Amino acid sequence: EILIGLVGSEMCIRDRLIVTSLLTFKFTSIIVKPIKHLTEVSKKIAAGDLDVEIECKTKDEIGVLASRYSDTVKMLKKYINKINKQAYTDAATDVGNKAAYHDAVQRIDKMNQHANGDYAIFVMDINYLKMYNDKYGHEFGDMLISDASTIIKRVFGDYNIYRIGGDEFTVIINSPGNDLCEQLVKRFKQEQELFNRNAKHYELGVRIAVGYAVNNATDRDYADVFNRADRQMYLDKQEIKKTARATDYVDNR
Repeated sequence: EILIGLVGSEMCIRDRLIVTSLLTFKFTSIIVKPIKHLTEVSKKIAAGDLDVEIECKTKDEIGVLASRYSDTVKMLKKYINKINKQAYTDAATDVGNKAAYHDAVQRIDKMNQHANGDYAIFVMDINYLKMYNDKYGHEFGDMLISDASTIIKRVFGDYNIYRIGGDEFTVIINSPGNDLCEQLVKRFKQEQELFNRNAKHYELGVRIAVGYAVNNATDRDYADVFNRADRQMYLDKQEIKKTARATDYVDNR
């Protein structure tokens, strides 16, 4: 009887150990592992990594907590994207601002240190802005800038556009194909003429001078390419002043 009791007791202990092991394993898989995962996720979020994967999808309290984590990360990413857009967008024209342009130039110069990447730079300048401002006021000048940016976006909307001054814009195109730049300039001039046929309130029309340059082996940095494009733009600006004629303007203000 004593022997049977000992054997029975030993079986009970073994069963208890098995049950305890199973419960421990279950507890670890249900609670400990998700908590550990959320702890790792929170560390990554605190370090600025908002592309974390939150894998816990259970329907208990931990699953609810994981869901809240996921919603918070999505809202945070959306908010940061909005802030970044505001920080790098010109409010008046909805193109890149000086800060965005400065970052783009730095990236190009850094790229040129490691590889000879091809790119083209377009430099643009709005003619007669000062005349319109002096004659009709700055609100009229602001309207001119807005209309000019609309024309620029119609033609160069697929590329990186930046407003780098009051009436100055720059477009950067990576890996321009053969004849692309000339085609864009031609279309740009056509868009201006089309706009001016329907916008008689600008007595000399919306006239945007443009010049471009593509980087080559002799360029030391971005500034060399920009300066060549800028010189071409000033030649176009002088040509516009020679050929511009007043339209049938009526002051409807």
